Amino acid sequence: MGGSPAGLSAALFIDHRQPSDFRAAARKDFERYGSVIIENTRATAVKKLDDGLFEITGAAGQVWKGRKVVLATGVQDIFPDIKGYTKC
Repeated sequence: MGGSPAGLSAALFIDHRQPSDFRAAARKDFERYGSVIIENTRATAVKKLDDGLFEITGAAGQVWKGRKVVLATGVQDIFPDIKGYTKC
């Protein structure tokens, strides 16, 4: 399997692993770093400050600063309108 999102999806399918189980395991793995913050929110603004840090404002007004920003926009499956496709 490749390391792309498609390869990862295929590996999860073949392994019969639920995506929610994979996400839970990944979040647990990140705990060991101590400096990683995972927020289930929407960023309303991102700007680079004069000191080189990024400032991110969340939907509820939260503010975070950091040297790096990872944008995770998610994925949504859109199935074609083909009769019988969902039974595959």
